[in-house]
Amino acid sequence: MSPPKPVAAAITKAADGSAIDEIEREEPRAVIRDGKFVKLAKPVITYEAEFHKAGKEIEVKFTPDGKPIKHAHDD
Repeated sequence: MSPPKPVAAAITKAADGSAIDEIEREEPRAVIRDGKFVKLAKPVITYEAEFHKAGKEIEVKFTPDGKPIKHAHDD
């Protein structure tokens, strides 16, 4: 399944010409809070992209409207 157009555009921009290794859709329906399993009223959908840039592995997470919410890379 392809990501929504805003997500695809944001991933392409973040990768800046680098090959995109993986795009993953995440849809957790529960979380652990204070050591307890808590069901969410509504799933929280995010998209995570992985690519290599300047010799580093980059992971960026986006909301369904293409806004970045997390950025990580290996050092």
